[in-house]
Amino acid sequence: MAPQSSARVVSYDLRPAKQCERKMMVDGLVAATAVGLPVASYRYVGMGGNRFYDFVMMHRYLGITKMVSIEHDARMFDRANFNRPFQFISVQKGRVHDFLLEDRYVGNNVYWFDYDGTLDTGVTDDLISVAGKATAGDFLFVTVSGAPPRRFRRRRVADRLSDLRELFDGLAGSLVAEDVEDASFPIAVHKILAAVFRKGFSPRGDGVFRPFFRIRYADSTEMVTFGGAFEMESRNEELLTALEERMPFLQPRGEELYRIGRFDLTDKERRLFDLAVTGRQVNVAELRELRGLGFGRRQIDRYRELLRYYPRYVETFL
Repeated sequence: MAPQSSARVVSYDLRPAKQCERKMMVDGLVAATAVGLPVASYRYVGMGGNRFYDFVMMHRYLGITKMVSIEHDARMFDRANFNRPFQFISVQKGRVHDFLLEDRYVGNNVYWFDYDGTLDTGVTDDLISVAGKATAGDFLFVTVSGAPPRRFRRRRVADRLSDLRELFDGLAGSLVAEDVEDASFPIAVHKILAAVFRKGFSPRGDGVFRPFFRIRYADSTEMVTFGGAFEMESRNEELLTALEERMPFLQPRGEELYRIGRFDLTDKERRLFDLAVTGRQVNVAELRELRGLGFGRRQIDRYRELLRYYPRYVETFL
């Protein structure tokens, strides 16, 4: 069966957690510019579908003007090409593997392979391939579903673990039984992705890959995004320090997945949150009012972390 883009069946207009993830990624790249990486001169390679949200952000916030969108669904290609927001976006038909095989671009890249489905050997092969092509200074990110595949739905934990170890060979060696339960499956995906990048970059002697972006989120389906920078060790250290200052909650030197919370708030409640988390920590009336409405400390702290990224949507009646 020919691959089908999720853009054919999913409305991407209202995905607050996804939009939050995009803004956080862009903010990480802004931090890279602060330590001297000329990200504006990079090429961005992604999967814009027919909306191109990330492409618009990469241009407006970072100034990138060289862009490639890979469209694997042949039936979506004409729509994708029609909906390009900028002339400098080149829409390429085919799979990531084919693009990487034929690509002869010389220069730095920001790669974001935002896949529709679950992690499989096709994805891991793509990542190992791009690791072999990367140039020092490149950024590489990947997004896949964090939900268990359908074939796992009625399988025992022991069988799931065995299947993953067989499918991914040594890449799933760090998994334990708890990782492959439904609620914690994003952790299994994260561990495999980390192992893929380690394997892909292990032969490289011209730089070191340092992951700093480990995100899980859900607007409907659980998703996992993993990525970082391939750079000389000294420059990576500068970048990690800048990220710690700008986005400390991500713990860029750590190993844990950061979960983007979901906030089902009215506009009035959100205004209260904005006032509460930007005031002093002690004796703030807005904090007391939030607690009175039933919001806990963890929700308030997480909102404080995501204040700069979480989108605000409005409804218009025509």
